[in-house]
Amino acid sequence: MTKIVVDTNIVISALMNTNSRIGQILVNRKSYFHFYSPEYIRCEIFMHKEKIKSIGRLSEDEFIETYNLIIRNFCRGFEFRKRYFMDCRYKINRWV
Repeated sequence: MTKIVVDTNIVISALMNTNSRIGQILVNRKSYFHFYSPEYIRCEIFMHKEKIKSIGRLSEDEFIETYNLIIRNFCRGFEFRKRYFMDCRYKINRWV
């Protein structure tokens, strides 16, 4: 599986248009990719929630549903650090 680090701008783009290529990748490709994001991504998205809703022409319910579809495929925070360090530890042990 390919590991991809996703920034807030990419998630916001997908929220505004889930039919775009990036939107479809973030929603439907969990079996092919591991998506990683920093912990603060949720805060940033909700700070700009009203603007995202107006540009994407989303209702409150549509915004929440789309947000959940995208975010459910992400490894965040502790899980992000844990997987990264486990991978590093595995590689180091393999080389020794």
